[in-house]
Parts: sequence; C-alpha cells; structure tokens
Amino acid sequence: ATLNSQEAWQYQFATEDLNLPAIRLDDDGTLNATGELWVAPESNVVVRFYVNLDVENAFIFDRQLPVTGQVILRYDLYDIGDVPNITIPFGC
Repeated sequence: ATLNSQEAWQYQFATEDLNLPAIRLDDDGTLNATGELWVAPESNVVVRFYVNLDVENAFIFDRQLPVTGQVILRYDLYDIGDVPNITIPFGC
C-alpha cells in the first residue's frame, strides 16, 4: 500500500505488545487496544501508528480517580527526507 507518499507494509500488534507507562489499571480495570502500524521499508521509518484504547477503571497520567472511556493515539509521518530550515534562536 502507499501511505503518505511512501510504499508501506502493515504490521499487526496485540494489546500486550504496547508499552503504556502513562496508563495504570485499577484492580478491576481493563484495557483493550486496536490499531495499525505501517512501516516504509525503503526509508526504514514508521509512517503511521494508530491506536484506539478502550479503558475501564484506568488511571491516566497522574490522575487521582480512575476513568472509563477511549484514548485515541494518532501518528503520521510526512515529508520524509526533507530537511527543514530551522535556525538556532538568538541567545542559544
């Protein structure tokens, strides 16, 4: 498939494959994940990483109370190989 102007391969992953340090489950909490990972082998980069997390009784970041709902993560990489014109700020 072609994603973000790159030929890409799709990989599958399971919930237990994810490392989610910002999410802790309460004693009776649950977490289920679905998503997709696309890699452009020619550039050796991840061009897309999408994850939908369904959480129940989960602590997100440093919250004091558990929450139930959906956490959506989206990452897309564009303009691979383009060198941006970034200047060092004055005084740095």
